Amino acid sequence: MKEGEKDQGSHSDRVAEASRRARERYAEVLDRPGNLEPEDCESEDDLAIWRYAACKVRDSVTGGEKWEIRELYPDNEGFSCTEGPVEAQGASLEALRRDLLNMLADSRLSYLDLTGGHPRLVSQRE
Repeated sequence: MKEGEKDQGSHSDRVAEASRRARERYAEVLDRPGNLEPEDCESEDDLAIWRYAACKVRDSVTGGEKWEIRELYPDNEGFSCTEGPVEAQGASLEALRRDLLNMLADSRLSYLDLTGGHPRLVSQRE
C-alpha cells in the first residue's frame, strides 16, 4: 500500500459493509409486512403507490416455473401488474444500484403467482 492510501479491506469486508449499509437504508422496506391490500391503505392516494414484485410464471417454452420481477400496482379491485418482466435501470450507476436494491427489498414481500388460473398475491409466510 502506498503512503497516504487508505486500507479498503478485503473484498468480502467491503461487500459485508455495503450489505449492512443497504439493510440500514432499506430497513423499513425490508421489515414491512407483505400483501398490500386496498383495506391497508388510508386513502385513495396510497393506492397509487407501486412496488416491484417477485413473480412466479410458467415458461412458455419448457412449461416449467420460473421467476421474474414485475411492477405491481395495488388498486381498489386488488392489483394489476406489468404485462412482462421489468429490468433494473437508472440514469446513473447510483440510480441503477438503487433500483436493484429496491427490487431486492420488494422481493421479500408477497409474491405474485401467475401460474394458476387467476393472478394472486402469495404471502411468503405460507
